[in-house]
Amino acid sequence: MNTKYFITSDSTTDIPENLCPKGYDTIKMTYVLDGVLYDGETNDFLTPEAFYEQLRAGAVVSTSLVPEQTALEFFESKLKAGYDVLHIGFSSGLSGTFDNYVKAKEKLEKKYPERKIALIDSKSASGGEGLLVLKAIKNRDNGMDILSNASDVGSAVDNVIHLFTVDDLMHLYRGGRLSKSKAIMGTLAHIKPVLIINIEGKLEQFMKVSGNNLCIKTIAENLAHRAKGFENDVCFITHTMALGNAEKLKAKITELTGVENVYVMPCSPIIGAHLGYGAVTIEMFGSPKNPK
Repeated sequence: MNTKYFITSDSTTDIPENLCPKGYDTIKMTYVLDGVLYDGETNDFLTPEAFYEQLRAGAVVSTSLVPEQTALEFFESKLKAGYDVLHIGFSSGLSGTFDNYVKAKEKLEKKYPERKIALIDSKSASGGEGLLVLKAIKNRDNGMDILSNASDVGSAVDNVIHLFTVDDLMHLYRGGRLSKSKAIMGTLAHIKPVLIINIEGKLEQFMKVSGNNLCIKTIAENLAHRAKGFENDVCFITHTMALGNAEKLKAKITELTGVENVYVMPCSPIIGAHLGYGAVTIEMFGSPKNPK
């Protein structure tokens, strides 16, 4: 590292390991699947394939906040080693975890007044967080100090564009994201919803499209339009065992934007638990977060 601080994020970031250099770490988030806790210690985390197969078969899954004590211990391990910390957290509009980071920061700043902890609410999830992490890593490795880096990355938060679709409308209903009547009617009409993460970092329905191929085309065209004029050398596509649709989206977005580094990867269980089997997400930098 060129400067002495760690960049950290939640395990919801979903970026490939080969893009994560020395000086980057994540706080592991846990889930319970059919009453079994998966935390990497009591039980190893399931592979994406195993997790989503169980989800498709009807397994009940729940996720939980990162406890304040866990956050405190994680950050303190870096501070004790002599590092400052720049943390890019999972959207506060989707989880209360970020509040626990704030509480941990306040306690640690009193204990380690010589160290710095900078927190950024990503208002994002999955690859959207990943884009901000990569920006922070690039800034740091180019010699930017922690506070300047936090300011620069923070100013980019509202330009992280998420577009995604799900295969199971009933899963959105079970997660409280859609009414039961709309879920049933949409399923019968073969409706594919296009969703965004809005300016508040919350899930919002953007539009409804009839048919899978039109949905993929609509997502790619909308994202390409909103990405014009922005520097994008990386694009992230995640999926919950919907590789075929993810590859279709990759081909279309590459054609429309010319971005060559389009990474396709499984979505983490923490995010996928709320999307269900068969979802596809895509993230790039673009015009400010809004449904236009």
